[in-house]
Amino acid sequence: MDVNPGVSPIRNQSTRASARKWRKNLELTPFCWASGGWKVAEEFIAGETLHALSKRHDVSRQLIRIWVGKFEAGALDEDVQAADLIQEYEAKIAALERMVGRQALEIELLKGL
Repeated sequence: MDVNPGVSPIRNQSTRASARKWRKNLELTPFCWASGGWKVAEEFIAGETLHALSKRHDVSRQLIRIWVGKFEAGALDEDVQAADLIQEYEAKIAALERMVGRQALEIELLKGL
């Protein structure tokens, strides 16, 4: 049974895929910039087309336009610095977790003696 009787199944699937892509972009917007959105903006400024960038990076053309506008305004330098700081903290956390794991193994070993 067709949910939307006036809409062909192909168009309905295309609309759903478009909606999923839009939601994905919306959910990832704050993180995409930090993880490479600025690279996409640089590629666009260097002459790459919106369509090609949108297809390659699987983001909407509107999101790329927003990134380019923010890139040109210099408004996202703080976001890039914050992303670098987060990566540094994540590396420190991973090192500390490894250290705790080793210490837990030592304690278990010493308890067994």
